[in-house]
Amino acid sequence: MSLIYRISAFLLLILVIFCGCSKKDNQEPVAVEDEINLSNVVNATVPGWKADKERVIDNKKNLKLYAGRLADLYLSYGFKKLVTKEYKNSSSLSIIVEAYDFGTGKNAYGMYSFDTVGKKLGIGQDAVYGHGVIRFWKGRLFVQVVAEEEYRQLENSVIAFARVIAQKIPYTSEKPNLLKMVPEERMVPDSIHFFHQNICLNNIYYMPESYSLGLSDQTDVVTAQYNFGKEMYPRLVLIEYPDELSAQNAYNGFTVLYFDEETPVYKDDNINVIRTEEGEYNSISIKRNFVIIVFESRSADVSRQVAGTTMKKLD
Repeated sequence: MSLIYRISAFLLLILVIFCGCSKKDNQEPVAVEDEINLSNVVNATVPGWKADKERVIDNKKNLKLYAGRLADLYLSYGFKKLVTKEYKNSSSLSIIVEAYDFGTGKNAYGMYSFDTVGKKLGIGQDAVYGHGVIRFWKGRLFVQVVAEEEYRQLENSVIAFARVIAQKIPYTSEKPNLLKMVPEERMVPDSIHFFHQNICLNNIYYMPESYSLGLSDQTDVVTAQYNFGKEMYPRLVLIEYPDELSAQNAYNGFTVLYFDEETPVYKDDNINVIRTEEGEYNSISIKRNFVIIVFESRSADVSRQVAGTTMKKLD
């Protein structure tokens, strides 16, 4: 082998190693389950407060004992683990920190989105405060900091705990992509919710027939309300199914159970509008693997407008 060949081969090897190292160095860190130590996350130092009891919950039985009826809601968002820690001040007042691991960023956001009414704060990726409770999400974690009593005098401490804890979470996540498909014009503030399962939909808008929509961990769902004046607040339900067949089956099943029992008003290839006995105009539409439903509209035209605008966003 010639000297020139050996030198060229050596330089090529160095170049490959260098490029490979550079690529690795420039990659964004990827969160894996073992990298987030929830006990470390809830271990916060705030002046005037001392750590007390810590509790780890990582199974369905203990979650139900801790959270009661809320446990089913947490489980619907893919609950993995919860670590809580209590802090006390010199007056024996308590603040509870709860850090939930929901496995994915969109599930953590979904849990946060379930209740966003309150004062918005720049903590984590989104945060809201009200009546002694701050809720925020960051990465795949959802966090609550709760003042159990005398919350007015503890508001600053609750916010201080939240800021310290948010800084201890090393990753952020993207919001669910389905949110980009939801029209923003006329949306009622704090009305948008992201979820997967029927239990969540029935907590927002109850329908006995909703089981036929086939909601599951494999479906992404967004709901939002809109303000068209004159006490008209139609509600959009946008469902993304894993494939077109699942969407078609859900569309057919729900149409038979719900829409075929009411008075038809308008129907074309895209939008089916009915009038209920209560005088509301509801619609259902399908596009590829998406089903679009509009409830609680007092106008057929408004129902069609909300559905039509959403379908255009799906293009």
